[in-house]
Amino acid sequence: MCVNVLKRYSMRLCMIAGILFTGLNSYAATYYVDASSGSAAASTNPAAPGNNIPNAITAAVATDNVFVAQGNYAQNLTMKNGVSIYGGYQTGTSFTVRNVALYVSTLNPAATNVVTYNASVTATIDGFTIDSAAAAATWGVYCNAGSVATVNNCKVQGNPQGGISVSNAPLTVTNSTIQTNTEENGIKVDWYEYSGGNLSVTNSTISSNGNGGGNDGGIFVYMYDSGWNGNHGNRTGTVTITGNTINSNNYNGIFLYTYVNDYNSPGTTLINATVSNNTIGSNTNYGLRLNASGYNTSMMARVSATVNGNTIQNHSGANDAGIYTVTASTDTRSQIVIAGSGNTINGNYYGIYQNNSYFENITLTEGTISGNTNYAVLNQYASNVLNVANNWWGV
Repeated sequence: MCVNVLKRYSMRLCMIAGILFTGLNSYAATYYVDASSGSAAASTNPAAPGNNIPNAITAAVATDNVFVAQGNYAQNLTMKNGVSIYGGYQTGTSFTVRNVALYVSTLNPAATNVVTYNASVTATIDGFTIDSAAAAATWGVYCNAGSVATVNNCKVQGNPQGGISVSNAPLTVTNSTIQTNTEENGIKVDWYEYSGGNLSVTNSTISSNGNGGGNDGGIFVYMYDSGWNGNHGNRTGTVTITGNTINSNNYNGIFLYTYVNDYNSPGTTLINATVSNNTIGSNTNYGLRLNASGYNTSMMARVSATVNGNTIQNHSGANDAGIYTVTASTDTRSQIVIAGSGNTINGNYYGIYQNNSYFENITLTEGTISGNTNYAVLNQYASNVLNVANNWWGV
């Protein structure tokens, strides 16, 4: 009997040892990069880092990390699935001190998009200034269809084409600054014949982006179907914009636009948005702009937005508006629904402007609508539902 007990005990020890051995051999590696290093080779030794971020990414595998010290890196990054990249480490400290505001890691290559996400890549970039040195037509972060990008604690600035571009993919941006990107948008999202897209922008500053074109400015989400191929059905994209400062962009602060024009298939294209606790101000034309354009009786283009606790102010040029809505159809093919409370809408030319919008339902209550120089609220189509009860009007 004693022998049997010992055998069972020995087997359990072997099983535990096997589990421990497996765990020890599946840990995530960390690669270290410092611009002041004399070696381009990928290194997992914090005391002897390499100086080339792309080489570190190439060497890494899923779940690995790349830590990058302060400095300028004239390097384009192609993200790798499961590999996270963190900047903002103090040089000369063996990567024990990190402060992204003090120890700035800057990506400033002279050609092509600075950071690229390809299909089937899920990855995080955190703590970089992304500032292209190219002359034209480059984005700070470019996300191809099928990627899943997370951008945290970054400055995306000064890129000639725009800040972040997304095509048929989700995007998460947190605690970042997207500014002075000159040609198009701070964040541009194209969802074409695509469902399930998700954009989340939280606790960030989106400012001074765009070149004055009608779609330009801070955040632009365009969800559309115009293939005439019968490949439609129901599509939904989710947009969450919370706790941001969105100001001084060159046309729109936020622009959400659905468009459908496929006569061969029924369905609904819907942007479902939450816009809450943002400061949206001094954009050159509109603070929050919503468009819905449907062109077939069996297809719907819709924008549904929950709008709570925002300050939307100082869109004061002729015909500018704090909230601007338009539908491009005289029947129920195009619909916009806005509901919320606790917003402050002041200092605009129009507070809320419904421009030839035939099927809209706007309910914005228990806030402040004051000091708008032309109209507090302008409704150009009498059958719309417009409820602005229990707001303070400044009188």
